[in-house]
Amino acid sequence: MTDTSYWKMLKNVEKKEKVRKGMGVKQSIVGEVIVKQMKWYGQVERMTPERFLKQILDWIPEGRKKVG
Repeated sequence: MTDTSYWKMLKNVEKKEKVRKGMGVKQSIVGEVIVKQMKWYGQVERMTPERFLKQILDWIPEGRKKVG
């Protein structure tokens, strides 16, 4: 990364942070999605092994994948 592109990127990050702060938003949309996904994953991990969703999440396919 060149020196000028670094400063441009830093300036964009500062703008985004300023906008978020002005709107009263704690984190970005991507951060919010990640938090929701982790909560869902935690719920599935606490499920009993008999639950279908838990079985699907823990499933490991057998055999080899076809080439191509």
